[in-house]
Amino acid sequence: MNSIPLLVKIAIDTGTALTGRDLWTLRDRNRTAVKAYKLSFWVAIGILNLVLWVPLPLPRALLVAVGIASVAFAFIVPVVGIRKHQRKLELLEEVSPGPKKRRASGPGQAYIEKVRKEGRAFIKGEAEVLEESRQTEE
Repeated sequence: MNSIPLLVKIAIDTGTALTGRDLWTLRDRNRTAVKAYKLSFWVAIGILNLVLWVPLPLPRALLVAVGIASVAFAFIVPVVGIRKHQRKLELLEEVSPGPKKRRASGPGQAYIEKVRKEGRAFIKGEAEVLEESRQTEE
């Protein structure tokens, strides 16, 4: 399960709402993680270029192993990490109308009121959890 819906469920269960500051912090962390994965791609490509073009006094088998490992690291790790954090960033996007009160469960309706009193927009992760809460209650 993604951590954003989990945080929303915990907030609903405890009777609190996620604050705008919490959401800003989550967005910032995920953007930073995406940048780190992009950087790891370029570092791995740099290592591959060193192995290919600089005559290093190392055994050929070691150079081949380092080259294969850097290609694998350059394309597998960043792709998986970036997809994961992009999905989290999608869940942190604001939705303009927000969830309908009648589609939420009792605690979900209280959560909706708290967010509206705070004066911030709802995020996709909140809307998904709140609309699912009614279905699980029935």
